[in-house]
Amino acid sequence: MKTYGMNTWLALLIVILLGALLGITNGVLFAYCGIPAFIATLGIQNICRGTAKLITNATPIARMPKDMAFIGRGYVGPIPVSVIIMIVIYIVIQFISQKTKLGRNFYAIGANSEAAFFAGINIKKYYCIAFMLAGIFAALGGIVLMSRLDSVAITNGNLYEFDAVIASIIGGISLTGGKGKIIGAMFGSIFLILLFNGMTMLNVDPFVQDILKGVVLVIAIGIDVLRHRKTN
Repeated sequence: MKTYGMNTWLALLIVILLGALLGITNGVLFAYCGIPAFIATLGIQNICRGTAKLITNATPIARMPKDMAFIGRGYVGPIPVSVIIMIVIYIVIQFISQKTKLGRNFYAIGANSEAAFFAGINIKKYYCIAFMLAGIFAALGGIVLMSRLDSVAITNGNLYEFDAVIASIIGGISLTGGKGKIIGAMFGSIFLILLFNGMTMLNVDPFVQDILKGVVLVIAIGIDVLRHRKTN
């Protein structure tokens, strides 16, 4: 958009398609190549980050096209557009996860992938779909963040993946899979944002906040492990 004057909406569509492609790549590496998901996603993340540094020379790009401002800084009445986007996504995914075959199969695979396989579910295909959706939503999140900040930089969104994990676990999403609801992840995110925004307002040192974030992550995982043991 900045260098070649590409149409804003075409550029954003390319971003979403690229997110989907990278997600599918992660899914293929995990499902078909047998590479652990953590390693596959970490490797692709570093490849993408290195490529971004190479393209931009690690220099922030500011002052995005004005028609992008509506996504992250626009309002419909008193409601921010970014909040509307969030609510719509949550509603759609809540419906898919609870009312469709796709959602039911995701839960089945998460609960017991071997049983799902013998039940006739193509688990490799569904792994790829799950990773593709993750890539699309990561791309959407990046677009909203870019619009809100009116700039892009390599450091934008740094370590957000840990915030996502913490919020999900707090919201009742199990790391072992097959348990939890999208609405719980939303409330977990709201709780996490309120907690750390409150610390910022109370002038808690940012480095201390990083320490507390790690503590919250460990506690949340510990609670999830204990909860999983009780159910078994």
